[in-house]
Amino acid sequence: MSYITDSRTGKVFEPPFGAESTPELAIEFKLDSNLIQVVHMGDTSEECEVRAWSFGAKSFKLEGKDSFAREGSCNYGQKLISK
Repeated sequence: MSYITDSRTGKVFEPPFGAESTPELAIEFKLDSNLIQVVHMGDTSEECEVRAWSFGAKSFKLEGKDSFAREGSCNYGQKLISK
């Protein structure tokens, strides 16, 4: 399970992605940014998917998506989407 907390208001939000049903899920963020990058195994075991979400006011907006070949595991250290 995962939740996202607004560090200014303390409000808790459910993310637009599921952690329980998403293999190899990794979440990357910076405290001074509203961008959240999510990397996880794709529909097939041969690929990894990347999604970038921005958070504004009370909702998430998909900013971009990409995929790359899975080599052993989803190397979530790769910055594939930037804003």
